[in-house]
Amino acid sequence: MTLETLYYITQIIAVLAILGSLIAIWFQMHQNQRVERANGQRELLMQASDWFNVNRDDPALFDTLARLMEDYNNADPVDQGRFSSWGFELLFMVESAMYMHRDGFLNEKSYDGFLQGALALVKTPGGQQWYAGAQHIWGADAVAELEQRMAEIGDQVPPWNELRPEFGRHVERRQCQRRNAS
Repeated sequence: MTLETLYYITQIIAVLAILGSLIAIWFQMHQNQRVERANGQRELLMQASDWFNVNRDDPALFDTLARLMEDYNNADPVDQGRFSSWGFELLFMVESAMYMHRDGFLNEKSYDGFLQGALALVKTPGGQQWYAGAQHIWGADAVAELEQRMAEIGDQVPPWNELRPEFGRHVERRQCQRRNAS
């Protein structure tokens, strides 16, 4: 074997080693993407879980939310602020879900769940009143996406107080108590 042949063999081995390294890097990048997707989805779902549980842990907030889903405009400004904070947290989670979905980090069913939650809130009488102003603060592309989905599936999504009937029952119970007190 000549030196020239040995040189060509080492060159072929070097090219194969580089090609093998590139393939390994490609697989590692795809694995990292899957891990990032799972972490992002898990983080957003944990945030949603905390958001759902906040009214469980705070009966006064639950009362405020239930009442303002019926009538936001005529409520006390402090209650409106609490409702707005809760509502904007939902809208910002929906916006995060929208971008994560576009980038392939959130599956279709989870994304639809976030959108339907926002649609359900906006379909309540008080939610409609609140959203009339909130949409001007929220991201324009997210507003457009929510309104497009409202046009597509809005009639299939129940309002929040039907989706989560404990809110509707709470308002009915308060109305009954007021009638009995008078």
